[in-house]
Amino acid sequence: MKYIAEINIMTRPEILDPQGKAVQLGLHNLQMDTIDNVRIGKHIRLQVDAETEEKARETVDAACRQLLANLIMEDYSFELRVA
Repeated sequence: MKYIAEINIMTRPEILDPQGKAVQLGLHNLQMDTIDNVRIGKHIRLQVDAETEEKARETVDAACRQLLANLIMEDYSFELRVA
């Protein structure tokens, strides 16, 4: 069965996010002063072919841990749905 994984990867809160700070500054320059704590992350969508949803979850989790996320600096979460 084919599954679609929607993966979100975000820098951990204790890690500085210069890109988020730059966006926040830009928003403040546009008079959007009520916006604060901007963080920039990654969104990845992929398709995985697996016999069961559990095997698909294991595959996506392994991909995140081994390649997609830097576990020292980033956290990840994902959702699966049938393609």
